[in-house]
Amino acid sequence: MQIFLLKSAELHLFDEASFVKTDVRAFDKFFTSNFLAYAPWAHLYKNQIIQAAGLKFKTDIVFGEDTLFNYQYLQHCSRIATTGEVVYYYNRVNWGSITKNYYPSRNKDTLFSLNERRKLYSGELTEAQSYKEDDQLLFTFSVLCQDYAFFLSKDSAVEKLRETHLMYRPLLDGVGTYNGDIVQSQPIKSWLDYRRFLDESDYEGLYEYFRGQPNFRTFERRYPLAKSILTRLRIFQLFQLRIGYR
Repeated sequence: MQIFLLKSAELHLFDEASFVKTDVRAFDKFFTSNFLAYAPWAHLYKNQIIQAAGLKFKTDIVFGEDTLFNYQYLQHCSRIATTGEVVYYYNRVNWGSITKNYYPSRNKDTLFSLNERRKLYSGELTEAQSYKEDDQLLFTFSVLCQDYAFFLSKDSAVEKLRETHLMYRPLLDGVGTYNGDIVQSQPIKSWLDYRRFLDESDYEGLYEYFRGQPNFRTFERRYPLAKSILTRLRIFQLFQLRIGYR
């Protein structure tokens, strides 16, 4: 469940279905769908697979240990089933959570999952799969860059951008060549704009680029204030009704 201000909205992920690993397209659709493979909530796991494969949550990373576990678990599955029934509600508005804040090792932690994700494919990637993996990689990379520009001072952000670029370079160098006129993915469109800064190792230019882009963290930081104001307004409205004020 996603929470928007004082309202809640149900996020429907999938209808009842079954996916066989040998059906590459169907299996791919499952594990790359939003939220289905990223966290342990609303999932049932087969204990036999976990024990036989010796799977455990990686405790020495701060972020993404759940996604990493799921990618490793999926490598040992031959069939996956989903239900259209709503069985779990998840509060995504927790302002103290790791996903809402900055911490230095997130670039390293996220890279674990990106590399493990690639193992779910067998053989060469199709054009559609490559596009999807580039989209995921560049989305992750851009979120990191946005966080550096939002949370850190310029000097610290520039250094962190340099560190992250060098860390992610083996994957970034494999991103395909795209024509900006036909690309639908926003992360790839943005990549076509800021890639020149990486090619020239111009991390100050990269910092200024992301400082000039709309940042979703800005809205997140405004949310608690907006919620506080709306809550007080609602209380006042209820008080008016109770005393019969018109």
